[in-house]
Amino acid sequence: MIGFGLKSYYKKIKISGLENIPKDKPLLILPNHQNGLIDPILIGSLCKLNPYYLARSDVFKNPIANWFLRTIQMMPIYRIRDGRDLLQKNEEIFDQCAELLLHSKNLMLFPEGTHGIDRKVRILKNGFYHILSRALKLNPDLDVQILPIGFNYKHLEQFPDSVAIKIGSPISVQQLIKEQDESEHLCLLKKAVKKELIKLTTHIDDQENYSEVFEYLHYKRVDFLEPDVNNQIIASYQISKTSYPIEAKKVSFMSKFARILLYILNFPIVLIWRLSNPKRFDIEFVSTFRFAYAALGYVLYMAVIACIAWCIIPFKVVLVGIVLHYSLSKLLVKVI
Repeated sequence: MIGFGLKSYYKKIKISGLENIPKDKPLLILPNHQNGLIDPILIGSLCKLNPYYLARSDVFKNPIANWFLRTIQMMPIYRIRDGRDLLQKNEEIFDQCAELLLHSKNLMLFPEGTHGIDRKVRILKNGFYHILSRALKLNPDLDVQILPIGFNYKHLEQFPDSVAIKIGSPISVQQLIKEQDESEHLCLLKKAVKKELIKLTTHIDDQENYSEVFEYLHYKRVDFLEPDVNNQIIASYQISKTSYPIEAKKVSFMSKFARILLYILNFPIVLIWRLSNPKRFDIEFVSTFRFAYAALGYVLYMAVIACIAWCIIPFKVVLVGIVLHYSLSKLLVKVI
């Protein structure tokens, strides 16, 4: 059901590399992290992996959210900002994660430890290594496969957006650390994972000149759903301290008309969202709240319309009207 909603919410979803997913082996899934809870929801709903997740602990504070997140196989991970006294709880969580790998379950966590909309792979944390080392202590021959995944959003702060999910080649932990000194395992694994993630998403490594390179990519009108092409452009670009004016993209009449018609068809939902002041959310969580609101709001909106219309016209006619409304709304999202 969630996957159905995502396909309606996004203008385009491209998934590549499904053939890279190993069969019948414990998977440690390590994606880059750009878009709040949308990232794990996309993987869990559309990539046929059914993983257990680690998510930052503060999202579990609300009792309803805590129940829902645990229902979809999420577990909390604690950070220093949550309080040093809570960090010890991670030991129990890491042990649970190690047991999941021992039983050939799929486990997903974000190795960057944070999320952000910048087009780069951030410094990787050590959490995934702690889990791996515990699992390997319990079974030194465990054939854990690290599966890197790259998220590529066109413009995640806007609606409608498009996303490309690129599943990379698996990394065999046993082959990587074979005959290597244990003191080198952490460095080897972090380097291997980051190298693969950089291939799977647009990565601007030059932080000193990040703004200039980012402006240049916009100036070239790159498609952020195509990280391979973008990374080639970045690699060949010469820093020049030149200003690259970003011209506003011309919006076609059809796109404008489609947006207006979509908003008219769903006016109450759009109005309430605008009044809710979505700018108060962190930009990385805007898509998460907008998707959750749109999914729930649309169902309630259609339920109210159906109840009112059913008092006047036959139920079959009401049902046909709802189907037509949904189909047209979905079509308009794809046209915008």
